[in-house]
Amino acid sequence: MKHDLISSFREIKLFLFDLEGVVINEFTKDKIELLISELNLFVVQISKYGAKAGIVTASDENGYIKFLSQIEGLNILARSLNKVESVDEFIKDSEISYDSIFYIGDDVLDIPLLQKVKFKAAPVSAKRNVKRVVDLTFDVFDISKLFEELRCYFINSNENYNQK
Repeated sequence: MKHDLISSFREIKLFLFDLEGVVINEFTKDKIELLISELNLFVVQISKYGAKAGIVTASDENGYIKFLSQIEGLNILARSLNKVESVDEFIKDSEISYDSIFYIGDDVLDIPLLQKVKFKAAPVSAKRNVKRVVDLTFDVFDISKLFEELRCYFINSNENYNQK
């Protein structure tokens, strides 16, 4: 199952990340420069294959969006408790559908969006009821590893598919 899911990563057109708990967590909150660098590299590399990336958040109490908005090509979907509505608004005029969206979230507020997307993931630190609705779990303690793993799955899936 996991192999089939990972091999279908070529279908992803939009990678979305929950801000607090996934991108910003107890291990990354003091490493904002590293986070910006890694996320920027991720955005640049997936864009070569026609994919986009974004941050989804219900709040930005600590002002991280200000720093993350420096990343060219990173879409920020912020300040709505209803994350599905934020994504609906973002994709309404695009060729992106929920069948081509990857989302990683960690909290109960993420469950409605996780249930709508085809590619659903959670960090290993996510709440148990969140883990029940996802197909993949990732270690987000090392944010570099998370982005590298996703990048490898996505690029390898695209390159293997295009060679056939």
